[in-house]
Amino acid sequence: MLEKGPDGNQPIIVGAVHECLNAKLDSLAAIIEKFCEPQVAIVSLTITEKGYCLDPATGRLDTQNARIVHDLENPSEPHSAPGILVEALHRRRERGLQPFTVLSCDNIPDNGHVVKNAVLGMAQKRSPELAAWIDAHVSFPGTMVDRIVPAATEASLAEITQALGVDDPCAISCEPFIQWVVEDNFVAGRPEWEVAGVQMVQDVLPWGADETADAERQPLVSGLPWLPGGLRAY
Repeated sequence: MLEKGPDGNQPIIVGAVHECLNAKLDSLAAIIEKFCEPQVAIVSLTITEKGYCLDPATGRLDTQNARIVHDLENPSEPHSAPGILVEALHRRRERGLQPFTVLSCDNIPDNGHVVKNAVLGMAQKRSPELAAWIDAHVSFPGTMVDRIVPAATEASLAEITQALGVDDPCAISCEPFIQWVVEDNFVAGRPEWEVAGVQMVQDVLPWGADETADAERQPLVSGLPWLPGGLRAY
């Protein structure tokens, strides 16, 4: 990771990342199976608002979306974020494993309910029984994230490689400022993120309102090198 600020650039090794999987290089099937490992307690998402495949007019799952259509016809080989999450939760349920927490880190209002609507909408189309199980046992905490993290480019990756001396296809650039506010609602435990400065709260909405009033900022992704471990989150 390369923090880029007015006082210069600060290269940082993100030691909290245990393993990286890429959908194009490693396949979505490998990622879904990774989500099914018993020790996985949190699955976080930073996929932009469009990634949830909701109808903007209704806030419900867009069943006309090409990826959603594919996933409903091929539930075990999903392409969409809702389809991937539902398939992973379905497999965990079938294997008698505890569900994970789904943590949206996208910079959209009430993001916990957004991802919940997407997941439950997909699950309901697959199996009302599965949807009821997810609704009863999976949590979808809200978050407010604030850090500018531009999308990686060939130029930014080359700059990071030169600064760190490491060729990392998952490397990112970001600004020095960071704030992360998280609703404390996790079904399978969580790391002690507050030790590293994360603000754990009962209600994120007031924080989100304050952040929305400021200039638009891009969502936080993986620029969290200081987070203590203890649980695996993907």
